[in-house]
Amino acid sequence: MQQTILPSWWKTNKPIKLPVLSKNIHLLLRLLGEQDLDYRALSLQVSYYPAIAARIIYLANSSWSAPASPISELEQACNRLGSSVVRTVGIAMAIANTFDAGRCKGFDVERFWLSSMLVADAASMLLEHIPDNVWQAVRDKTAHTAGVLHLIGLLWLADNLPLETSHALHLADEQAISLQLAMQQVLDTDYCSAGAWIAEQWNMPAVLVVSLRAHRDAEYRGAHWQMARLIGIAVNLVEIVTRTDNGVMAAELPDCDLLQISSVEQQRVLNKLLAQLEKSTELAKLMFG
Repeated sequence: MQQTILPSWWKTNKPIKLPVLSKNIHLLLRLLGEQDLDYRALSLQVSYYPAIAARIIYLANSSWSAPASPISELEQACNRLGSSVVRTVGIAMAIANTFDAGRCKGFDVERFWLSSMLVADAASMLLEHIPDNVWQAVRDKTAHTAGVLHLIGLLWLADNLPLETSHALHLADEQAISLQLAMQQVLDTDYCSAGAWIAEQWNMPAVLVVSLRAHRDAEYRGAHWQMARLIGIAVNLVEIVTRTDNGVMAAELPDCDLLQISSVEQQRVLNKLLAQLEKSTELAKLMFG
């Protein structure tokens, strides 16, 4: 851990710590987040990270994957799981190992990664519904990466301010309010500000920094606002999916006119997320349970 300059929103006298990502992890995040790799190229990149490679082979042989015969080769494992799962596992493990969120009593690691995975999936699905003439974005994996990372600020806060973060998590559940509002009340900041600051310190692309900072701000119209809005819509859908009464009609979902994502299209994504919820929950347990 290294000491670094305080962000403007840091209101406590406690020391601040920023986990250091190695250059190799930076390269992995860039490759997993921006490149369209076939399974051979994907497995080659992952092979440089033994812990991640071992977890991918483990998942490919698990009851979750249920292969017809044992899988021992990494390329075969990547092919079995699919690029989306491999990217999610790679990014999640690369990031998670730099934090000690277990210090926070109220932090639920399975719930955290379930939300991260579902938002990544939802963002990728929603992206398919945005016309090219509305958003001339490169159809790469940036939306997926932004979804996986959207809660990274919560990881950092759970590590650095475990008691306060635990209180905020409890408050959000007890009063049925958003985690962002609960953190504002308890910490005078939120996971969005913390996540964007971490991304800046790690020299992540501006589009990721903005998506982390502004995905909860529906009025934001600065640079990369489209990605921020996309992740915000994905978060809203996942919150519906993971709540107890997850039924919702398309008429209840507001159209996103600026991105031209209709309520009907959102409902289709919502239905897909509901259909995969059980399997995604099992994957989160296998990964980090």
